[in-house]
Amino acid sequence: MPLMPGSSKAVLKSNFHEFRHGPTYRHTRRKFGKKTANKQLAAAVLSNAERHPTPTRNPALDSLDAMPALPKRKVAVAGPRGYASKTSFGR
Repeated sequence: MPLMPGSSKAVLKSNFHEFRHGPTYRHTRRKFGKKTANKQLAAAVLSNAERHPTPTRNPALDSLDAMPALPKRKVAVAGPRGYASKTSFGR
């Protein structure tokens, strides 16, 4: 009864179905009753969803990939013997 990683609606539905029709649910239902088995079912599936969240895509970050590389520029850095030039990456 392996549960699929993820927290999307489709994965949760699949995991509920998998757990609900598996031997663990049947055993718990026989031993402790339907109410306890349903609580265990929800706890196990939702705990799995918390441990394996579905990554969300942020459209704002997608535009950063299309940005051109920043040019190198010279920055004056004070050294022990006066000023020396150093290449810097950044703004």
